[in-house]
Amino acid sequence: MDTSKWVCTICIATKGLRGADLDAWPDYDDEEAIAAHIESVHHIPVQRQEESAAEAIVRFALAQPEAGGPNCRCPTCQTERGFCRPHPP
Repeated sequence: MDTSKWVCTICIATKGLRGADLDAWPDYDDEEAIAAHIESVHHIPVQRQEESAAEAIVRFALAQPEAGGPNCRCPTCQTERGFCRPHPP
């Protein structure tokens, strides 16, 4: 896998970005940076290599207490509030 440019596929999907748009879009230096983005911006927990799934959920819940609440920014909550369209079946 080419990791020279890490981009957020959730940002691409929700903002309707195309290939030409990606040159101007922020990229991330490594897997940890994209994982931190996904957790803080999209409220989706990402399990790190050194932790169990349960540990990841606890760490995420402590770091992102607004996740799951009325201000949650995960794709499920955003769709339920009408901020993005559901994926077609």
